[in-house]
Amino acid sequence: LLACLFAGLLFQGLCQEARFHGELTSISDADIQRVVSQMRHDDVDAAKLGAVTLDFQGEASSHNIYDHAAKPLFTAVDPDTFNSSSQTYLAYFRLWNSFHADVNTPEHFSASDQALIVDFLDHVMGTKVFQSAWLFLSGAGLLSSDYATAQAQLIHMWFGLYSRATDGSGALGSSGFEHVFLGEFKGSTVDGQHVWSRYYKL
Repeated sequence: LLACLFAGLLFQGLCQEARFHGELTSISDADIQRVVSQMRHDDVDAAKLGAVTLDFQGEASSHNIYDHAAKPLFTAVDPDTFNSSSQTYLAYFRLWNSFHADVNTPEHFSASDQALIVDFLDHVMGTKVFQSAWLFLSGAGLLSSDYATAQAQLIHMWFGLYSRATDGSGALGSSGFEHVFLGEFKGSTVDGQHVWSRYYKL
């Protein structure tokens, strides 16, 4: 699921941007649907049916900030879910300490942080689900067909730093990867954090 989400968001973002600029006029919705269906089929690391059990309890909304759930959301998670053959989850977990959650704190990736980023991308790029997206995107001229060049493009797109600072400092404390896969703090508010395993592990 992790590789599928990563590849899917990449696929969606590049296709939407290219269509906005009129660069995908020869590619139909049916073409995109076909590739997305293939990606889902190729996602051998997706959680199996019954591997994750949830207890929803009371529901909140954007208008109701109070927690009505007395018990944890996750009742049970099969640990084998994170021990997939592609090892993408384990590579993802190793990245967590490379980021500062506060948007006002500048990010500085050390050599070891950069090595962990490359290791994560190597695992993701080795999955069948990413290969399906990559084949389509490279054929459309949206991502290089060369491994090293494509990985450099991914690093720029997902780990390139930009500012979401709220203190006026302009601190380069955010990246697309951190926002989506880890979440960030804007004061006491959590922003992003769109991956279920992040909620489960915290």
